[in-house]
Amino acid sequence: MLNTDCELQPGDMVMVILPKVPEWWFINIACHRAGLIVTPGTSLLTSRDIKDRLLSSKSKCIIADDKVAEEVDKVVKDCPELKKKMLVSSKGHSRSSWMDYHESFEKASHLHQNVKTLSDDTFLAFFTSGTTGKPKMIEHSHASGSLGHIVTGRYWLDAVPTDAVWCLSDTGWAKAAYGNLYGPWIQGACVFVHHLPAFDPIKVLETLQRYPITVFCAPPTGYRMLVQHDVARYQMNSLRHCLAAGEPTNPEVIEAWQRTTRQRINEGYGQSETTLLIGMFKCLQFQPGSMGKAVPGANVTVVGDDRCTELPPGEEGNIGVALKPRGTAGLFKGYMNDPARTVDVFSKDYYLTGDRAYKDEDGYFFFVGE
Repeated sequence: MLNTDCELQPGDMVMVILPKVPEWWFINIACHRAGLIVTPGTSLLTSRDIKDRLLSSKSKCIIADDKVAEEVDKVVKDCPELKKKMLVSSKGHSRSSWMDYHESFEKASHLHQNVKTLSDDTFLAFFTSGTTGKPKMIEHSHASGSLGHIVTGRYWLDAVPTDAVWCLSDTGWAKAAYGNLYGPWIQGACVFVHHLPAFDPIKVLETLQRYPITVFCAPPTGYRMLVQHDVARYQMNSLRHCLAAGEPTNPEVIEAWQRTTRQRINEGYGQSETTLLIGMFKCLQFQPGSMGKAVPGANVTVVGDDRCTELPPGEEGNIGVALKPRGTAGLFKGYMNDPARTVDVFSKDYYLTGDRAYKDEDGYFFFVGE
């Protein structure tokens, strides 16, 4: 379908902006098999945002739902590289100049020869959030962006084939790769999907009670909203593991959640540029306020402002990933079309995250700020 109807070739960029619908998972996997590069986006993007990203990525195709398609058509005339548009409509709508995903899917051949790719070939390009200037494109290889999540799935999600994992991240963010795609997939776990139009704490609690969800991942702000309600009323009998990422979780929130659910909130730290770097794994002694310890196989440390000195326990510095004697599997290739930015974050010996923390004598990391 992607090779025939969309006329895409290995190495072409495909922008995918979809909510949590099954097609999002199908399309991502299909792109990987066809040797295409996926660049995801959130449904909250404006037409101007979409235009900037289409121009930066030189995407040959965009796959979107009804809402996003309207925004795309406002700017498509300014995006000469964009050749194909595919609509995934949950309402059965059609749109002029857009191919219908479901029609193409139905007539597509069941036979497909996977493209032979190398572990270092680019397959995924996230955009940064753009908090400091225009968003930059983060280039991931098959090894860094997917297999790098072995540690995410095995050690942080603690997922096994009998688990049902519910991660509240939007599909446009890197967190979806952690908890909605590669982390659970690598471990053979089930992904639970709920079409929440917005975060509704009562609906979340009812869902945790109604369905056999075993692993739950939400942002700290979500937990803060949840504990403002009578959590003890809800019987979450299947829930065995809770996770948070994105910002530090308030200790009072952790205590309130653990008191009512008997589950601690295990924090984790990673970036769009990486897979999980630091996590509070179930095997660790719980330290409230800590992000946990470095993941197996990654030499994560705290680096001084000279960009080359590893700091002793208790001293605040830049969270860094040692590049020697060997690299880290989940580390990105660089910023696409921005060598200066790439050089800036890679010092001689470390990848510098730009986030600050300190670690204690036992190797537990404590986040300070960006």
